[in-house]
Amino acid sequence: MSTAACNSACKSSVLECPKACFCVVSDSTDKTANLSLAMPAEDLARLMAEIDHQKRNDKGERVALPDVERERLTSLTREAGPPEVTVVTEKKVCKSLQAQVANSFCDINCNAEPANCPESMCSCDGTKKQWKAQSESPQAAAGAPAAAPAQPKPLWSSHLSAAHPAKLPEAELRGFYQKTWLCKNLAAGPCIGPENKTLNVVFSGESLLDTALASAMKQGPGCGPKDRKFCEDQVRYMRPGKPGATVKSRAEAVAKVVAEGAWTQERCEGCFMSELPKSQQPTELQKQHPFSREAGLHEGVQILDIGGASARGVLSVSTLQSITAAGLDKVKDAGFEGICFDIELTQGEEQPLVEAFERAFKIVKNAGLLVMVTTSHSAPYASSEKAKSLLITSWRRSSDIDIFSPQLYTSGFESSPEFSLTPCRSGGAMEGSECTWERLKPIKARWLLSLASGDHYPEAHEFFRKLGIKALPYPSPLPHS
Repeated sequence: MSTAACNSACKSSVLECPKACFCVVSDSTDKTANLSLAMPAEDLARLMAEIDHQKRNDKGERVALPDVERERLTSLTREAGPPEVTVVTEKKVCKSLQAQVANSFCDINCNAEPANCPESMCSCDGTKKQWKAQSESPQAAAGAPAAAPAQPKPLWSSHLSAAHPAKLPEAELRGFYQKTWLCKNLAAGPCIGPENKTLNVVFSGESLLDTALASAMKQGPGCGPKDRKFCEDQVRYMRPGKPGATVKSRAEAVAKVVAEGAWTQERCEGCFMSELPKSQQPTELQKQHPFSREAGLHEGVQILDIGGASARGVLSVSTLQSITAAGLDKVKDAGFEGICFDIELTQGEEQPLVEAFERAFKIVKNAGLLVMVTTSHSAPYASSEKAKSLLITSWRRSSDIDIFSPQLYTSGFESSPEFSLTPCRSGGAMEGSECTWERLKPIKARWLLSLASGDHYPEAHEFFRKLGIKALPYPSPLPHS
């Protein structure tokens, strides 16, 4: 706690005096003795003690300080650094209205800019003042702008924002679900997908944004303890440099183990990456921003998926709270241009859940990212009847969804596309149901069909054409469930 902060707070009629402040009554009218207010509290205590001793003679009488002594004492203020200013702001007092939503969520998001404060979830009552002491450079104190410290130039940075949002290709969309647990060799099929793809959805099955991003960033060659032992054994078996060995050095042995087409390449490339020639190692751009177009590792618009058809993919109010502006900055920094919400399993009270989805869509759009929604057939298969109905109504009205992608498969091994509807009513009755293609038809987003095989597209396209729904060609040729 600095003296400036104490003086500002303790002399104020509005702010409270912090307990860390020590206040004394001064009987001095000497303006030159008014020492710098930037002095930390411990220096002030030391100074007060010394002043009290020096100002009294042996008889206890106060005496004037010699100039040399005054100079020595006031020099303590020069060690305190630049002066400080106290910034006072007002903050809304907000709390949660729902048991599953933390008060801290409302406190942070309702005071954010722009605010994200759903009335059904948070309540704000009045404001409170908060103050913070911050350093002010001598130039700023004198009215001149302070020079900003030099920052290293980043290798790459995303240009996406609400003013400059990501856009879908104008050409036909050819998509692919890239499964993180299968994508180990960036040159192999599970990572590449179909030729000329224009959309790449990186799928991990995780419901939390940061976990999904971490899984995506681990793609490509890795090296676990078992992999390390196995790969080191392959090198040792060649007996590099030993009499009769087929290799002269460890480097030559490693090169053989990770050679293009070798049966050990995919498993061992990550273990020996640091030993490979620089030309074979990923660049800093590729390591830090692997999904950026400039990195050149992945083709098409890159979209990060959250949710899925397992326990890890359940979407709820709490998991959707992981969608924050700060979290999306990291997503953009990795090179992604959108978020795919794989809505198959949901949990929680229906109305707050739907509002949480709408809020998450809005946050993603405000970050300049694309919003994609994919679901099991015509609605999430593991949701309550009310949740299904409310979600479909929300999707129809939304202007924040860019792509809607119904999954026309169950196992992923179907010989033809499945057009069956997700039951939305008890007993499977569809009369008056919201979960029909006709009810989904008014969705403003572009339709992109998720298929078990690209060969299914002609039949699927004809089915939706008859319903008056324009479904985009060449959707994902691989399932992701």
